[in-house]
Parts: sequence; structure tokens; C-alpha cells
Amino acid sequence: SNGFEVPKKLSTNIFSTVFVNWINPLLTLGSKRPLDASDLAPVPESFEAAPLTENLSSAFKYHSEKNAVKLQSIDKPNILLRALISVFGATFCLEALFLIGEFTNMLPPLILKSLIEFKKTRTVPDFFSSIVSSNNYFIFASVLMFSIQAFTIFSLNTYFMISRYMGIKLRTSVSGLVYQKSLNLSCAARQV
Repeated sequence: SNGFEVPKKLSTNIFSTVFVNWINPLLTLGSKRPLDASDLAPVPESFEAAPLTENLSSAFKYHSEKNAVKLQSIDKPNILLRALISVFGATFCLEALFLIGEFTNMLPPLILKSLIEFKKTRTVPDFFSSIVSSNNYFIFASVLMFSIQAFTIFSLNTYFMISRYMGIKLRTSVSGLVYQKSLNLSCAARQV
């Protein structure tokens, strides 16, 4: 599926996630006896190889049939790239959070510059003059800088999480597709 399923460690409460308490039972069990595969949490359905490979395989077949005439020409379209975009494109677009985080990272120095100017001249910059009075400008700028930094941290952390999970899904689905194709090729080679 193309949906985004949250792994167990991220579905815990905020304190458990921050202090990594979600892994304590596994570490305690590992200190008592050697761990085996049944001790680990099950793989979320959105990370399982079979549905990911099936989605990519059907998209690959669709784009192969759609571009069958173009495959005979010299300028062959990149079918795999088109299939990957059709399967994972919407989730990949969420990675634009990285750009948003990087752009918002440039704002606090600009606000700090306006604070320094305010300290020298005691006049609120024109951009903020309609929003806040000169008495509350320091408080407003401080809250604004904190909010921007919090949003930057949120967007960058979300980007890295989505990027990591997308990498797992891409590797799994492409590996499954290559495995399917190699099975088909080996069957065809046996028949020859």
C-alpha cells in the first residue's frame, strides 16, 4: 500500500519516545537470554515485501505496456523510474519538508538582526509595526524565533523519518522486483 504506517516505537507517548523507554523490555529480555526472531516486533504491513513488490510489479507492467511502442525506438523511456514515481511519488513529495525546514532555518538570524536594530533605534521594523507595539517587540521576536526553530526541528525530523522509511520501502520493492525477474529469466533459460 502507499499509506504511511507508524512503527511501534513512534506510536508510544512522547516521553517514552524521547527517553527510548519503548526498547527497555527488549533490552531486559536480551540481558536474560539470547534473543530470537520471535522476540522482535512484527514488521508493519506497509513494509512487507510481498505487497510492495506486487504494487511495483503492476506499475512496471502498466508502464511497460503503455510505452510498448516507445521501447522499440532509440529513446527508450525509463520504465522503472516511472513505476517508482507512480507507486511512491506521493510519499516522496512529503520530503519537501526538508526544503521548508532549510528555508525556515534562515529566518531567526534575520529576526535577530531586527532585534539588534530595534535595540539601537527603538523603532519596530516596518514589517512588524502593524502586528506588535514597541513595548512588546522583544517578547514577540523571542516567541517568533522559538516557534520557527520548533517548526524547523519538526519538519527536519519528519523529513529524516520519512526518508529512512522510503529507503526501506524502495530497497524492498526493487529487490523483490529484481528477484521476480531473475526467477522468470532462470525459468526461461531452463526451457531453452
